[in-house]
Amino acid sequence: SGELGDGTTTDRHQPQAVAGGLRFQGVSAGSNATCGITPAGLVYCWGNNFYGQIGDGTTNNRLTPTATVGGLVFLRVNTAGTHACGVTSASRTYCWGSNYTGMLGDGTTRDRRRPTRVVGG
Repeated sequence: SGELGDGTTTDRHQPQAVAGGLRFQGVSAGSNATCGITPAGLVYCWGNNFYGQIGDGTTNNRLTPTATVGGLVFLRVNTAGTHACGVTSASRTYCWGSNYTGMLGDGTTRDRRRPTRVVGG
């Protein structure tokens, strides 16, 4: 699904650079998508986006790193199978992607295509 971020859907048996020349201070790989956080705190994701787990406001698969929308600055990001979550520099948690069992923490079971704040502080 493009979760290697090299612009292809080709399986790789050796390390391959992620396309785009971005530098990441942390990377989290789920089963369908991967997210990385830059030194500036911006989150980029790539791979399968069926549930919006890339966080770019669409459900289009992405073969290269694509910025999440919203202009948020994150300290950490973690990618699960069909969703991702991050903690911002303001200590707020946001999640995006599949929400069929309420795992995004926004009080709904509606999938989110962009980072959505977890309720309850």
